[in-house]
Amino acid sequence: MHNPFSRFTFGGRKTTLFEDLAARGQKHTFPAGTILIQERTHGDSFFFIEAGIVRVYSTLEDGSDVIIDEHGPGHYVGEMAMETRLRSASVRAMTEVQASEVSRELVLDDIRKRPEHALELLFEMVRRARSTTETVKLLALLDTYKRIVCLIEQLATHPAVPAVIPQPPSNLEIAQRVGSNEHAVSAIMQDLTVEGYIERTPHSLIVKKRLPAHW
Repeated sequence: MHNPFSRFTFGGRKTTLFEDLAARGQKHTFPAGTILIQERTHGDSFFFIEAGIVRVYSTLEDGSDVIIDEHGPGHYVGEMAMETRLRSASVRAMTEVQASEVSRELVLDDIRKRPEHALELLFEMVRRARSTTETVKLLALLDTYKRIVCLIEQLATHPAVPAVIPQPPSNLEIAQRVGSNEHAVSAIMQDLTVEGYIERTPHSLIVKKRLPAHW
């Protein structure tokens, strides 16, 4: 089964679109915690990430956040600026971020001059839409435990055990990634710890033996 959390990416190949437009944009350095894009506000620019990590997320009515994606160097965010409605998600700098801000009009002007860039943009938007669709379907089919297992396996990067996950997400961040609540995630992680499947250290999560298929 496809891992619904495999979309979290921290680097990528810099396409011609990225390189050409990033070179023409306004350079920014954002401290960690800075909001680059605010959900439900007007915006007309892309941010091309040259260094650092950003998180794309949405805030629910109860004030909790749902993590949608994370991107690093070689990726861009804010592509929904191609359509003039309100921003559909927020973007926060998770580390210090160096980014190039490019206006919608500059992107459109570039596409008029080099139509092949429209294909690069289209393919990337289709990839992100497909990934989101797959995630929504799988979140509906998997229970909270199985979603946590998928995330842990993705973070471990390989199936062999024991596996060490450096700087793992907190229980709250896990809940935000798997569409659950912190209490449920904490209870499952505690059970897995008591049964000897995982161990938390100050800076890592150790998967000591293969996680069971059901809980």
